[in-house]
Amino acid sequence: MTEMRNLLMLALLTASILSSGAYAADWDPAPDPASDGAGDKTRTPIVFVHGQSGAGDQFERQWMHFTSNGYPANWVVPFDYSTAVWDRGPGGARAPQPVGPYTTSTTADLDKFVDAVRARTGFDKINLAGHSRGTSESAAYLSDPARAAKIAHYASIGGGNASNPNGVPSISISGMGDFRPGPGASDGGKVGWVPAYMDHVMTCTSDESFWEVFTFFNDGEKPRTLRMTPEERPQVGGYVKSYIHNKPLGDASVEVWEVDPATGIHAAKAPLATLDVDALGQWGPFSAKPGQTYEFVVNGTAAKRPPRFFRTPFIHSDRMVYFRIAAAAEGYESSPFDKAPQILSDKSPVFVVRHQNGALLPGVMSLTIDGTELIVDPIIETTKEPRQNAKVAIYLADGNADGKSNLTTLEGFAGMFVSSADLFIAANPAKTVQFKLNDNVINVPALPASEAGPISVVFEDFN
Repeated sequence: MTEMRNLLMLALLTASILSSGAYAADWDPAPDPASDGAGDKTRTPIVFVHGQSGAGDQFERQWMHFTSNGYPANWVVPFDYSTAVWDRGPGGARAPQPVGPYTTSTTADLDKFVDAVRARTGFDKINLAGHSRGTSESAAYLSDPARAAKIAHYASIGGGNASNPNGVPSISISGMGDFRPGPGASDGGKVGWVPAYMDHVMTCTSDESFWEVFTFFNDGEKPRTLRMTPEERPQVGGYVKSYIHNKPLGDASVEVWEVDPATGIHAAKAPLATLDVDALGQWGPFSAKPGQTYEFVVNGTAAKRPPRFFRTPFIHSDRMVYFRIAAAAEGYESSPFDKAPQILSDKSPVFVVRHQNGALLPGVMSLTIDGTELIVDPIIETTKEPRQNAKVAIYLADGNADGKSNLTTLEGFAGMFVSSADLFIAANPAKTVQFKLNDNVINVPALPASEAGPISVVFEDFN
C-alpha cells in the first residue's frame, strides 16, 4: 500500500510539472560530430593510470582542464585496470622495487594501450601520468628501456619519487597533506607542491596539480586558464564498468533524464536520451544543456535495481563521467548493501553523496542534507589532518531502522576514502531532499530505497 501511494504521489507531481510547460521539448541532445576533431593536435597525448579502487574519473577534473586549454577531447585518455590484486612486481606487495626491468600483472595491458594511443594519434611518444597506485604501475612500465622510449614525460602524482627512469623526464607532485610527506625526486627529476590542506585525492584533482603537470608536460609553457571554459553544447559521456575490477559492462544502457533543479523530479515522461554502452564500456556523448540538472539511470548491469546518479550541472564537456556498478557480472565486487539489504526499505531513501574532487575537509567545506551538517564527528573526524582523513564520500541511511537520525557511523559502511552516517528521511517521492556542498546545491526526490536502491549524488567543481 505504501509503495502504491508513493508511486501515485510521484505521478501526480510529475504531471503537474509537465502541465506547467516549464520544460519545453526544445533541446536536441544529439552529439556534435565535430567535437572529437576539435583542439590542438600538436599537443602530446596523455595516458592517465589511476590508483587503488579507482578508475579514470580520478582524472575527470584534469581532463576538463586540459580540454579548456586546447587539448582535443580524445587526446587525454584513461587506462583502466583491475585493482582487486596488487602484486607490485616480483616478490609481492611488500617487496622492494626491483632493479632493472620488471613487470606487474598490469604492465602488458598498459603497453598495448600506450601503443594504441600512439597509433591513433600518430605520436611516437606520449605523456604518462599516474596517481597513487598508478605510480607503482607506471614505475614498472618505465623500468624497461624499450617501454620507457615510448614516453615523453612522466608525472608521478601522490606516489613515487621522480627519478627520470631510463631517461624519461619526470616530476613528482604531492603535498604535506598527502599520505607521504611531500614530493621527492632524484637523478634530475623535478618536484611540484600542492597546498598543505589538500589530501591524497586533491594531489591529483586540484588546480595546483594541473598547473604543475601542464607546465611540465609542455616544457615550461603555462596554462592559459584555470577555469572550465563554458560551452554552448557540452559533450557529455564516459564509461560504465564494474567496481574494483573495471570490467566494461557492454550490455548496459544509460538513460539521461532532465529534472526540475528545484525538486529533482523528472521533467518529462521519457528520458531525453537513451545511450548504449559499447564493448569498451563507453557511453555517449550527448549534448548537454548548460546548467541543466540531469539524472542518469543505468540499465542492463544485472544490478538488482537500476543504479541512479544525480550530478552537478555541466558547463563544459566531460567525457570522464563514470558509472561504476557493484553488480552480479564479470568483475563483480559486492557492495555494503549486498551485505545489509534490510537498509533498502520502503520507509526511507538511501544515498551515497560524493565529492568528485577530493576529501570533505573539516573547516574548509560544509556538506548539509536538508540543513543537517555532515562534516562533523564521528562521520568526518574533525581533529585529523587531511593525510589521515581523506573521506570523499558518505553513505547515508537509517542504519538501525529506528526512524531517527543519530549521525553515528554505520557498521560495514566505511573504508579508506568513505564514511557513513545514520540519517533518517521519510520516504516520499513528492518530497525534495536538498544536498548542499558549500554553495552548490543538488535536489533529489526522497524515493523509497526498496524501489530506487541507493541514489548517488555527485558534486563536481566547475570553478
